[in-house]
Amino acid sequence: MWTQEFGLTSTKKFLTQTIPYHVDWTERKFHIAGPFALQLTKKLLTLQWLEEGTIHRSVRVTPQGYQGFVAEFGFKPAEKE
Repeated sequence: MWTQEFGLTSTKKFLTQTIPYHVDWTERKFHIAGPFALQLTKKLLTLQWLEEGTIHRSVRVTPQGYQGFVAEFGFKPAEKE
């Protein structure tokens, strides 16, 4: 399973709970939530693909992250101005 290969811990809740999505009212875009989103975010921070942003609860993709996203997920995140 990809999640285990990527280093995410599979718990019963992780495997059985659906992945909810919520609207980010600041940007008016949907994002995933729940245990999967939390574990994935922590992993991406540990890999230093993401770093904490200047706004509360925001993150930024690092240069290393752009390379990692392309290699692992097959896409390059959009750059913000």
